Amino acid sequence: MRKLILTGLIIVTALTACEKKATDPDNSTPCAPKACTMEFRSVGVKFVKSGQGLAVQNFKAVNKRTGQQLKNTGIMPNADQMPGYYIVASDNNLKELSDAGDEILVSATDPATNVTKTATFKIAGGCACHVAKTSGPEEVVFE
Repeated sequence: MRKLILTGLIIVTALTACEKKATDPDNSTPCAPKACTMEFRSVGVKFVKSGQGLAVQNFKAVNKRTGQQLKNTGIMPNADQMPGYYIVASDNNLKELSDAGDEILVSATDPATNVTKTATFKIAGGCACHVAKTSGPEEVVFE
């Protein structure tokens, strides 16, 4: 019985040692284990024209470091309650962002005038529990 338990422990140890670990996209260093909350966070921006929220076209959030467009962005949550508010990045994008933070170029077009505005955000992710905006505007104003 003792040999069976010992063999079981060795097998479990070997299997967990081969487990793929999350890494920071910056340098492929494995993420250290940490206790995270279950909340879901996002970073957003509000597009405004004449003091009112504006539903824009061609919303893009591009990571300047990778040249890739962030996935699952440009969503307008609760459009009735928060018109013109769009998601730039969320916890869904953690692995697309570095621990130190990446510059995200956000652009969108006013559908009435075809004017495009661009804003730069710095958003951290990687091995963090949640995305965090370190710089960038709260609003982008169309005139």
